Amino acid sequence: MPKIFALRNDYTKYQDLKLGIRDLARKCPDNIPLDDVNKFSQRNTALASWWPTPETRFIKNEGFNKAQIPDIARWTKGTLVLSPKSYRLLGDLLQQSGELLPVMIGPDTYYIYNCHVFGEEDKHQTRFSYIDDQPFELLELAFTEEASKQLLFKSKAQNCVTLYCNAQFKQLIQEYELNGLTFDEELLLNPQIRNNL
Repeated sequence: MPKIFALRNDYTKYQDLKLGIRDLARKCPDNIPLDDVNKFSQRNTALASWWPTPETRFIKNEGFNKAQIPDIARWTKGTLVLSPKSYRLLGDLLQQSGELLPVMIGPDTYYIYNCHVFGEEDKHQTRFSYIDDQPFELLELAFTEEASKQLLFKSKAQNCVTLYCNAQFKQLIQEYELNGLTFDEELLLNPQIRNNL
């Protein structure tokens, strides 16, 4: 089975984009349901038709004053934020599986990549805990071989919280020497780490 990685940010070395989905929801047109914006990743909502091109900045995480601005990093749910360099190198490729939304950071145009691809979970290896016969917590996650053919994808079972990639995407990031992401073979964060985020 080909390798699949969960994309994570390195919070100790790189800054985070200061932008919340609620900030954007306030600017969406009245004819667009707020749930489609707030749950855009789970619902695969396209945002480009009304995207406001927000102005924002990167911020350092508490206690990490030497953190740098990343070339590429996770923003929220099934998204990435790309520097002008990353956009130049990856933009055409990423546009095939999602949309690229401009964000102004000082004089520079960065882009948010909104992934529109769901990876197919392996139903035999993906496991939940249950309460009253309802799925409660995702305990194990695995994908089919078909999913590993996608550069980037998200998981319905995991509620689109994390973005996943294949080995080809990891290789591209390394070849282009783009910093900011780590590639985790553990597809789910353990509950103790998850609760501290």
